[in-house]
Amino acid sequence: MNDTKWRNLVVALEHHWEGPRWRVKRLTAAEPDPFHGAYEPHLYGMDWRGVEWLDLDPTVMGSKGKLLPERVIANHTPAIVRVLRSVHAPYSREGDLIRVWGYARPGKFPNLEPRAQPGSRG
Repeated sequence: MNDTKWRNLVVALEHHWEGPRWRVKRLTAAEPDPFHGAYEPHLYGMDWRGVEWLDLDPTVMGSKGKLLPERVIANHTPAIVRVLRSVHAPYSREGDLIRVWGYARPGKFPNLEPRAQPGSRG
């Protein structure tokens, strides 16, 4: 994806809620960055040209008190998918995460969700 499309995605996601936890994998890095909280200011100023993919964690975890374990208290998957489709962003499901693809490495073909493939009108 180009820089403009990435920026449009960030703005569209922000308009729906505070935003999911996220991390990026850069083309020049062996490992992805650690997860960040919802919409930290540097997300807007990021240079998206070197981003291979962006992982979004659609779940919000929480607990009632210190003794109870954390559990999923909200899942924003449907809202995130609607946003991704509205900006025609190529994405796949990677376990519990949603991965938005900027680049596919030669010989590696992500299993894109059908309605988000390039050229679709999802």
